[in-house]
Formats: sequence, C-alpha cells, structure tokens
Amino acid sequence: MAIWQYNFIVVPRKYLINSEVKVSFDKDGFLDDETYWLNDKVNCDLFGEISTVLPKAKPWHKDLTLFGRQDSNCFEVYSEYGLVESVSFRIDFTTLYKDILDFILEFLRLHDFLIIDEQGYSSSLDSSEIKMLIENSKQFHKYKALSSSI
Repeated sequence: MAIWQYNFIVVPRKYLINSEVKVSFDKDGFLDDETYWLNDKVNCDLFGEISTVLPKAKPWHKDLTLFGRQDSNCFEVYSEYGLVESVSFRIDFTTLYKDILDFILEFLRLHDFLIIDEQGYSSSLDSSEIKMLIENSKQFHKYKALSSSI
C-alpha cells in the first residue's frame, strides 16, 4: 500500500455486533478478514460489477481478482475455488475519487456488506464521512507534509 492510499476491508454485515466488528489481526499486524468470509460461501463473480468504475486488471496472484491499479484506486477480491476469502479496497486520495467511492459504497449497501477501516473499526458507508476519515488519517497528513516540502 502506498502512502497516498487509505485501505478498507469489506465484510458481510451480519458480523456487525453492537456497531463493532470483532476483528483479529494476523502475526504481521494485518487485519485477518478470512474468517468472516469462510462461513458465507460468496462467489467471487458477485464483485464483477466493480469493473463499471475500476477496470479489471492483471493480478499479481492467481487467487486475486483486481479492479483498478494497485498503486491508485483499487478493489481486490481474494478467492479459492471461486469462493471469496478476503475483500478490500484502497482509495488514492491524490485522485478525484468521489465517483469511485460512491459507486463502491452503493454496491456494498446493496449487497449488505460493511467496511472496516485501517484501525479495525467499522465505518459508515457515507462518502462524506469516509472523506473526513481519510483526511484525518496519519498518512494523509504525512503525504501533505511531504508534498508541501518539495
């Protein structure tokens, strides 16, 4: 992930309990979302509609479906035998990302998914709240500081 990106994990809504998702992190400190998908048996083809705003791209791994560019706005679906194991998307805050974000959030609402931010908290599916979250993030401020010093 680049400094100019903010990452979100996608999970099925039914794992939201009292406005908090029970998150776990793997040994490398990354959010482990596979457990949320294994019980649901969601076919990875469900996410094909994302290509409307982020064109399907060549993935770096055979079990990955990639929409968009990894170094910019992108949506990633990891699957095994066609069943989803992990879903995430990254927003490149140096781009005009509003239309992409709005499309993704509407897709997630329609399919009853939620997002978890980089801190492990469930986030609203409201684009203005997401924009505020991104603009208050450490990497946003770090990127702004670095780019203003050049």
